[in-house]
Amino acid sequence: MSKETVLETRGLTVSYNGNPVLNKVSVPVAAGDYIGLVGPNGAGKTTFIRAVLGLVSPLSGSIELFGKPLTAFSDWRRVGYLPQRQSFINPLFPATVREVVGHGLLSCKTWPRRISSGDMLRIRDTLVMLDIADLKDELVATLSGGQQQRVLLARALVSSPDLLVLDEPSTALDPQIRESFYDLIHGLNVDRSMTIILITHDTSTIGRYANKLLYLDKRVVFYGSFKEFCTSEDMGEYFGGFTQHLICHQHG
Repeated sequence: MSKETVLETRGLTVSYNGNPVLNKVSVPVAAGDYIGLVGPNGAGKTTFIRAVLGLVSPLSGSIELFGKPLTAFSDWRRVGYLPQRQSFINPLFPATVREVVGHGLLSCKTWPRRISSGDMLRIRDTLVMLDIADLKDELVATLSGGQQQRVLLARALVSSPDLLVLDEPSTALDPQIRESFYDLIHGLNVDRSMTIILITHDTSTIGRYANKLLYLDKRVVFYGSFKEFCTSEDMGEYFGGFTQHLICHQHG
């Protein structure tokens, strides 16, 4: 039985000021996939995500979410988004953990936007799941980097999304916290069958967690399983054997 297609782009092309950023990117993502999205700086990784979220208008091509054209898609509770941390934490704007997580529900509501008693239960349960319930009244700007990242993840998860999109979530985290965070995301994929798309520069690590690799460099260089990447002669020629096997994570 085939799995539901959560996301599909066909010939997605995006340009800024006449300069191509993405060129004819066609990618299907099935329910339960965990996609490690990698590529060099300036490869269009964040642009791809922003286009999928409707934050960037493509020059051509199409995008579908859960079988609907992006322009007709409205159930944004099904999509959680964790942006880069440094672009989201404003130390000059005081907000508690509970308030930041609550915004993940408010953003899905129509006017008037209010937090209900049922929403408060969702917030509490999400904080408990991520082991940060004791921080609920703390100001987010005063927390450690790892704690802030869990708060932003709670914000993305509070609506119980089917698709979770993360943009460089391990940036500025020390190695131990980074491993813990990757384990947490992996658990969401395995235990809750949540579909994950994660942008990362940790090319030698992501193969331990993700089941598919999407390598972008303004176009799709490779999309498939890590085993397929490992055995691809084309990828061996493109990257060189050492780098290919460093990325594939199929060897001890």
